[in-house]
Amino acid sequence: MEETMTSTTSVQSESRMFNGVEKDCPSPTEKLARKESLKVQKQNYRQEKKRAAKELSTALKDPSVVVMSDWLKIRGSLKSWTKLWCALRPGVLLIYKTPKMDHWVGTILLSACKLIERPSKKDGFCFKLYHPLEKSIWAVKGPKGENVGSITQPLPSNYLIFRAASESDGQCWMDALELTLSRSSLYKMTPKAGKEGDISMTSESSHIFQLLQSSPLTDTELQQ
Repeated sequence: MEETMTSTTSVQSESRMFNGVEKDCPSPTEKLARKESLKVQKQNYRQEKKRAAKELSTALKDPSVVVMSDWLKIRGSLKSWTKLWCALRPGVLLIYKTPKMDHWVGTILLSACKLIERPSKKDGFCFKLYHPLEKSIWAVKGPKGENVGSITQPLPSNYLIFRAASESDGQCWMDALELTLSRSSLYKMTPKAGKEGDISMTSESSHIFQLLQSSPLTDTELQQ
């Protein structure tokens, strides 16, 4: 009888009242198991975070990766807007007439640029890429060796203004551009042959890689 009462008291000691309802409290063993489970989850989270960061870092070193592409309106020197296809790659923003990317308009060297949002009364979302020292932001040649871009309207040499169709689209472009700009130090690398994870260069990727190796804007110039 005494043993039964002791057992009952033990069970009751592991119970608590919550809003008038008696609920069982976890035992020390259950608490330890939950703690260990949480510890494993945190370890998995940190490992996954490192893996994702490594993948992103690798992707942003590869000139063949297209970070983002879409139609954007671009304002030329004559202050009129032209709708063009823009493809963001690590270190460069390639501009074409169409998504087929067979009529190159120009290549902006992002290592030479700063990025700001540009307020506008019109619909959409505007942002501006510009050289802080008012130097040219353009590559001399196109990805296939083009000397002249396929556009009749002249474009400013040291800045360019873009308009996305909506605020959400524009914010996506801002985020993507800021990401590539913040990783600009990754572009100063040399491709190595014969090792796992190496970049397989197409002629276009090779051209972009060469552009990334010859940044027109140094850290010293930015601080002046």
